[in-house]
Amino acid sequence: MAIREIPTSQGLPPLRLPAGALSSQDREHSIDPVQDQPAIEPIEHKLRVDFMQAGPPDNLKQLLDSYVHYQSGPGDEDPWSEASVGEKPLALQYAETTIEKQWESEQRFFENFESDDVLADAPAYLANALRECRSKSNPEQAVQQERENRAKWYRLMPWKNLYAVFKRSTLGDLSRPLIQNPTPGAGYGGSNSSETRYVGVLVIPSDANVDTVADEYGVNPTYVRRESEFETHHSSSAEMPVPSDYGIELPAPLLLGDYPGQSEYLFIPWSSGLVCQGPFKQEHAYRVTCKHEVFASFVLREEGSVFLPVDEGISVPARARRFIDPQVAVNHSPEQ
Repeated sequence: MAIREIPTSQGLPPLRLPAGALSSQDREHSIDPVQDQPAIEPIEHKLRVDFMQAGPPDNLKQLLDSYVHYQSGPGDEDPWSEASVGEKPLALQYAETTIEKQWESEQRFFENFESDDVLADAPAYLANALRECRSKSNPEQAVQQERENRAKWYRLMPWKNLYAVFKRSTLGDLSRPLIQNPTPGAGYGGSNSSETRYVGVLVIPSDANVDTVADEYGVNPTYVRRESEFETHHSSSAEMPVPSDYGIELPAPLLLGDYPGQSEYLFIPWSSGLVCQGPFKQEHAYRVTCKHEVFASFVLREEGSVFLPVDEGISVPARARRFIDPQVAVNHSPEQ
């Protein structure tokens, strides 16, 4: 496996990334859909741009109160049609249009599934699935099944994933300061423990000595963390992927999201962006975002950049802070 070393400053070790964490425009970029962690889908990067451009809801009334995603679906009334709920957030209006347009743009892959040249532009998971259809006894039928599965995924995406995030009890817990006072820096950073902070940390092997590593690199041991600390959720036994599961070599300078309620999750460099390791995003492959990733997009709006800030801790390289694929950020234009 090719490893790309990204230099750091202040005498810290370099960030060593596998091919799957490189930009898709990088000639060494490659993802094995079978062996590697799932690639960040193009729709995920586009939704992040949508959320970044729209910004957070204007007020908390725009967030749902009692929505239950596993009991809701496309045949139901739009939850924002209720009198007690404000107008649907602009971020979601953008997202729903983007989902429709992305699905339309993928039709050519199904229609040309035998062409390697066409599939070279397809999302990694879809390209692999369509290539496998070629070896089926009835390729056309197999492709049609893949088309139906993909259509269902996009159709359910708002109901089973996005709406569940835009609730007062989820996103509202993170975004409240940002929504109430939507000015640059409001809602993250600073020393207030009730606000989200982005912390630079040096993640080390689980059997390494924190003080020894801190002395070696001249950093505060507070910001040196064993990988094993991030293997399970703090209030449950839910297992979470860690950097080494993605092929990232340790020690690794990475960004940590420190959230209200003592929750903290790493942002793992992957597919030209970052992936939240939290259980909501990771437990189900169909989910394209979580409240931490949506909130990160709102922070980017205040930053005016695709790079998340470092509020405290060690200096981490730009690649460990790049949340959105730059190519998508430049080429995707949100629409209502």
